[in-house]
Amino acid sequence: MHAKKKMMIVGSHTVTGLDHRVKMMISRLCSEGWYFLVGDHSGLDTALQEYLMDMHTDWVRVYTARPQPHHNLDRWPVRHPPKEGRWSGVPRHLQNTLAMAGAADCGIVLWDARSMGTYFVIASLIEQGKSAWVYLPERGAAHTIRTAGELERLLRAYVFPR
Repeated sequence: MHAKKKMMIVGSHTVTGLDHRVKMMISRLCSEGWYFLVGDHSGLDTALQEYLMDMHTDWVRVYTARPQPHHNLDRWPVRHPPKEGRWSGVPRHLQNTLAMAGAADCGIVLWDARSMGTYFVIASLIEQGKSAWVYLPERGAAHTIRTAGELERLLRAYVFPR
């Protein structure tokens, strides 16, 4: 089976695990042959890698801005963000996430509705014409975001409610 598209999966640092709804989404995508682009940090990235190992998929790429990843549980291929150009001067972890967003066709973003870095990832995907399935685990809410207007409505609903 050949991978069809690339899905990045990222989240706020406060989100450290995967609930049933996210696991079901990943399971469906595995059966459809998607590539998964994930980071190499502890917490959410490690939980994602553990679940992808359980799903027995080889369609994983681990992104790291370090010379060697801290976590690469199944010795998947490693990708590094460019060191020069557009992202020079950007914090290392954000360089890594932006590289994933550039390589991905779309994203799954687990957001705590507070992290500005995670918000920036959603905005970056939208700016590139890519969609983001934004999941707010604390609220059990999920939204597919494709436009700046949809992102604004998400902010009004969860970040700046009246």
